[in-house]
Amino acid sequence: MRHTLNPTLWRTCRVMANRRRLKLLDWLFQQEETTVSAAARQFDWPLGYTSAALRLLQSRGILSAQRIGRSVLYRPTPNPTIPFSSDLLAALRQTLSTPQGTELSFSFLTAFTHPRRLEILRALAGRPTPRDALPRITAISIPALNRHLAKLRRRGFVTSGSDGHLTITPPTHPLAITLLSAALHPSDCLTKHRALSRSQPLRRIC
Repeated sequence: MRHTLNPTLWRTCRVMANRRRLKLLDWLFQQEETTVSAAARQFDWPLGYTSAALRLLQSRGILSAQRIGRSVLYRPTPNPTIPFSSDLLAALRQTLSTPQGTELSFSFLTAFTHPRRLEILRALAGRPTPRDALPRITAISIPALNRHLAKLRRRGFVTSGSDGHLTITPPTHPLAITLLSAALHPSDCLTKHRALSRSQPLRRIC
Protein backbone atom coordinates (compact mmCIF):
# COMPACT_ATOMS: atom_id res chain seq x y z
CA MET A 1 0.00 0.00 0.00
CA ARG A 2 1.57 3.26 -1.15
CA HIS A 3 0.37 6.75 -0.37
CA THR A 4 1.61 10.28 -0.92
CA LEU A 5 3.30 11.10 2.38
CA ASN A 6 4.53 14.24 4.09
CA PRO A 7 8.00 13.75 5.57
CA THR A 8 8.07 16.92 7.70
CA LEU A 9 10.11 16.17 10.81
CA TRP A 10 7.99 18.07 13.30
CA ARG A 11 4.79 16.41 12.11
CA THR A 12 6.42 13.00 12.32
CA CYS A 13 7.59 13.70 15.87
CA ARG A 14 4.13 14.93 16.81
CA VAL A 15 2.67 11.60 15.70
CA MET A 16 5.41 9.59 17.41
CA ALA A 17 5.33 11.53 20.70
CA ASN A 18 2.52 9.39 22.06
CA ARG A 19 3.17 6.76 24.71
CA ARG A 20 0.54 4.34 23.41
CA ARG A 21 1.89 4.49 19.87
CA LEU A 22 5.43 4.04 21.17
CA LYS A 23 4.38 0.95 23.14
CA LEU A 24 2.64 -0.36 20.03
CA LEU A 25 5.80 0.19 18.01
CA ASP A 26 7.94 -1.48 20.67
CA TRP A 27 5.68 -4.55 20.61
CA LEU A 28 5.73 -4.55 16.81
CA PHE A 29 9.53 -4.54 16.82
CA GLN A 30 9.35 -7.79 18.78
CA GLN A 31 6.59 -9.33 16.64
CA GLU A 32 7.97 -8.05 13.31
CA GLU A 33 4.45 -7.93 11.83
CA THR A 34 0.84 -7.58 12.92
CA THR A 35 -2.71 -7.09 11.79
CA VAL A 36 -5.13 -4.60 13.32
CA SER A 37 -7.06 -7.36 15.09
CA ALA A 38 -3.91 -8.95 16.57
CA ALA A 39 -2.67 -5.61 17.92
CA ALA A 40 -6.13 -4.77 19.28
CA ARG A 41 -6.20 -8.07 21.19
CA GLN A 42 -2.70 -7.52 22.56
CA PHE A 43 -3.47 -4.10 24.01
CA ASP A 44 -7.23 -4.53 24.57
CA TRP A 45 -7.92 -1.51 22.38
CA PRO A 46 -10.96 -0.92 20.15
CA LEU A 47 -10.38 -1.96 16.55
CA GLY A 48 -11.00 1.57 15.27
CA TYR A 49 -8.45 3.09 17.64
CA THR A 50 -5.87 0.40 16.81
CA SER A 51 -6.39 0.81 13.07
CA ALA A 52 -5.96 4.59 13.36
CA ALA A 53 -2.77 4.20 15.42
CA LEU A 54 -1.20 1.83 12.89
CA ARG A 55 -2.22 4.02 9.95
CA LEU A 56 -0.68 7.07 11.64
CA LEU A 57 2.63 5.27 12.07
CA GLN A 58 2.46 4.07 8.48
CA SER A 59 1.74 7.61 7.27
CA ARG A 60 5.03 8.80 8.76
CA GLY A 61 7.06 6.13 6.98
CA ILE A 62 7.68 4.11 10.14
CA LEU A 63 5.61 1.08 9.11
CA SER A 64 4.90 -0.62 5.82
CA ALA A 65 1.41 -1.87 5.05
CA GLN A 66 0.54 -4.82 2.82
CA ARG A 67 -2.99 -5.94 2.07
CA ILE A 68 -3.43 -9.71 2.17
CA GLY A 69 -6.99 -10.73 1.42
CA ARG A 70 -9.27 -8.79 3.76
CA SER A 71 -6.48 -7.97 6.23
CA VAL A 72 -3.65 -5.42 6.23
CA LEU A 73 -0.27 -6.61 7.51
CA TYR A 74 1.88 -3.93 9.16
CA ARG A 75 5.65 -4.28 9.53
CA PRO A 76 8.30 -1.96 11.06
CA THR A 77 9.89 -1.18 7.72
CA PRO A 78 10.91 2.37 6.70
CA ASN A 79 9.38 3.93 3.62
CA PRO A 80 12.31 4.61 1.22
CA THR A 81 10.55 7.66 -0.24
CA ILE A 82 10.68 9.52 3.08
CA PRO A 83 13.89 11.22 4.27
CA PHE A 84 15.18 10.25 7.73
CA SER A 85 12.62 7.44 8.23
CA SER A 86 15.24 4.68 8.12
CA ASP A 87 17.56 6.34 10.66
CA LEU A 88 14.63 7.29 12.90
CA LEU A 89 13.21 3.77 12.87
CA ALA A 90 16.62 2.27 13.73
CA ALA A 91 17.11 4.73 16.60
CA LEU A 92 13.62 4.06 17.94
CA ARG A 93 14.19 0.30 17.78
CA GLN A 94 17.40 0.69 19.80
CA THR A 95 15.88 3.08 22.33
CA LEU A 96 12.62 1.22 22.91
CA SER A 97 14.53 -1.99 23.63
CA THR A 98 16.06 -0.41 26.77
CA PRO A 99 14.55 0.11 30.23
CA GLN A 100 12.47 3.30 30.27
CA GLY A 101 12.75 3.35 26.50
CA THR A 102 9.19 4.63 26.02
CA GLU A 103 9.68 7.59 28.35
CA LEU A 104 13.09 8.39 26.90
CA SER A 105 11.76 8.31 23.35
CA PHE A 106 8.79 10.46 24.35
CA SER A 107 11.09 13.02 25.96
CA PHE A 108 13.35 13.39 22.93
CA LEU A 109 10.51 13.40 20.40
CA THR A 110 8.58 16.14 22.18
CA ALA A 111 11.50 18.52 21.67
CA PHE A 112 10.83 18.44 17.91
CA THR A 113 7.03 18.65 17.71
CA HIS A 114 6.83 22.32 16.67
CA PRO A 115 8.35 23.98 13.57
CA ARG A 116 9.48 26.99 15.60
CA ARG A 117 11.73 24.82 17.75
CA LEU A 118 13.41 23.59 14.58
CA GLU A 119 13.89 27.21 13.49
CA ILE A 120 15.52 28.01 16.84
CA LEU A 121 17.89 25.05 16.60
CA ARG A 122 18.91 26.02 13.08
CA ALA A 123 19.54 29.58 14.22
CA LEU A 124 21.83 28.28 16.96
CA ALA A 125 23.70 25.83 14.76
CA GLY A 126 27.43 26.41 14.43
CA ARG A 127 28.00 29.11 17.02
CA PRO A 128 26.84 30.53 20.37
CA THR A 129 24.13 33.09 19.76
CA PRO A 130 23.06 35.98 22.02
CA ARG A 131 19.61 35.30 23.36
CA ASP A 132 18.42 38.81 22.56
CA ALA A 133 19.35 38.29 18.90
CA LEU A 134 17.03 35.32 18.40
CA PRO A 135 13.78 37.30 17.94
CA ARG A 136 15.38 39.14 15.01
CA ILE A 137 16.97 36.02 13.51
CA THR A 138 13.90 33.79 13.79
CA ALA A 139 11.06 36.34 13.63
CA ILE A 140 9.52 34.57 16.62
CA SER A 141 7.90 36.70 19.33
CA ILE A 142 9.68 36.88 22.68
CA PRO A 143 6.89 35.10 24.65
CA ALA A 144 6.79 32.24 22.13
CA LEU A 145 10.58 32.13 21.98
CA ASN A 146 10.77 31.79 25.75
CA ARG A 147 8.30 28.88 25.74
CA HIS A 148 10.14 26.98 23.02
CA LEU A 149 13.56 27.60 24.53
CA ALA A 150 12.31 26.31 27.87
CA LYS A 151 11.21 23.06 26.21
CA LEU A 152 14.53 22.67 24.39
CA ARG A 153 16.49 23.27 27.61
CA ARG A 154 14.38 20.77 29.56
CA ARG A 155 14.97 18.18 26.87
CA GLY A 156 18.71 18.80 26.97
CA PHE A 157 19.21 20.26 23.48
CA VAL A 158 20.04 23.88 24.38
CA THR A 159 22.31 25.38 27.03
CA SER A 160 22.27 28.97 28.26
CA GLY A 161 25.66 30.40 29.23
CA SER A 162 26.39 32.95 31.94
CA ASP A 163 27.15 35.49 29.20
CA GLY A 164 23.61 35.23 27.83
CA HIS A 165 24.63 33.21 24.79
CA LEU A 166 22.70 30.10 23.79
CA THR A 167 24.32 27.00 22.33
CA ILE A 168 23.18 23.60 21.12
CA THR A 169 24.16 20.86 23.55
CA PRO A 170 25.79 18.05 21.55
CA PRO A 171 23.66 14.95 22.23
CA THR A 172 25.13 11.54 23.00
CA HIS A 173 22.03 9.36 22.78
CA PRO A 174 21.43 7.75 19.34
CA LEU A 175 17.80 8.91 19.11
CA ALA A 176 18.69 12.46 20.13
CA ILE A 177 21.54 12.50 17.61
CA THR A 178 19.21 11.25 14.85
CA LEU A 179 16.52 13.84 15.58
CA LEU A 180 18.93 16.75 15.84
CA SER A 181 20.71 15.73 12.65
CA ALA A 182 17.40 15.56 10.77
CA ALA A 183 16.47 19.00 12.12
CA LEU A 184 19.78 20.70 11.31
CA HIS A 185 20.67 18.95 8.06
CA PRO A 186 17.46 18.27 6.14
CA SER A 187 19.38 18.46 2.86
CA ASP A 188 21.53 15.50 3.95
CA CYS A 189 18.37 13.51 4.63
CA LEU A 190 16.99 14.49 1.23
CA THR A 191 20.23 13.41 -0.50
CA LYS A 192 20.08 10.05 1.22
CA HIS A 193 16.37 9.77 0.41
CA ARG A 194 17.02 10.39 -3.29
CA ALA A 195 19.78 7.80 -3.36
CA LEU A 196 17.51 5.20 -1.78
CA SER A 197 14.67 6.08 -4.14
CA ARG A 198 16.74 6.18 -7.34
CA SER A 199 15.39 2.87 -8.55
CA GLN A 200 11.73 3.89 -8.23
CA PRO A 201 9.65 6.89 -9.35
CA LEU A 202 9.34 9.62 -6.73
CA ARG A 203 5.91 10.67 -5.57
CA ARG A 204 4.96 14.26 -4.96
CA ILE A 205 5.57 15.20 -1.33
CA CYS A 206 3.20 17.74 0.21
